[in-house]
Amino acid sequence: MPTRHVVRQGECISSIAFARGLFPETLWNDPANSDLKKLRVDMNTLAPGDVLMIPDKSARRESASSGARHTFVRKGVPAWLCIQAKNNGEPLANRPYTLVLDGRIIEGVTTSDGNIEIPISPRAKLAELSVGEGTDRVEYSLRLGEMNPIDTIEGVQGRLSALGFQCRSTGVLDEATTGALESFQDCHGLEVTGQLDESTRSKLETLHDDQA
Repeated sequence: MPTRHVVRQGECISSIAFARGLFPETLWNDPANSDLKKLRVDMNTLAPGDVLMIPDKSARRESASSGARHTFVRKGVPAWLCIQAKNNGEPLANRPYTLVLDGRIIEGVTTSDGNIEIPISPRAKLAELSVGEGTDRVEYSLRLGEMNPIDTIEGVQGRLSALGFQCRSTGVLDEATTGALESFQDCHGLEVTGQLDESTRSKLETLHDDQA
């Protein structure tokens, strides 16, 4: 029988599923979560307070002949950290990077589009990323699993900040957020109103979520 789980800040569907030995898709596609699917659409944008129903694990049976050796492969469940590093709107292409992820150091080079893709544990929470060298180095602090849906003020603030238009996550359309919205709108050829209209929300979602 499914159990009820209330999503807390910092949780995501990958971390919730991992803690229970399930795949994220198993939770998301369970019929008991059909209303939540309609509300959020994307399983990676749950909000604190959302109710996720956790189904029971089911046994899988395989037929095999006796007297022979059989190999079974257990599927892994890594999540992926996907980032496009930019400075002043320009991708940081082919730059060395260092990622400190929950104390583990990972080094590499960005792609020609400034992208970084790294498999991580679904339980990962904190990351510090530096891209480039010397005076050209850009640093980012990341709190994983804490991006709220685009239809919340916190979700808008988080996306603005991630795209380089700094504002704090307050849950209120305050002066700093209005200023960030105006800068974002001006940068992307939108009407500069400082208001969270549908075209601004749509552009934010496209630039942030579709490249994540």
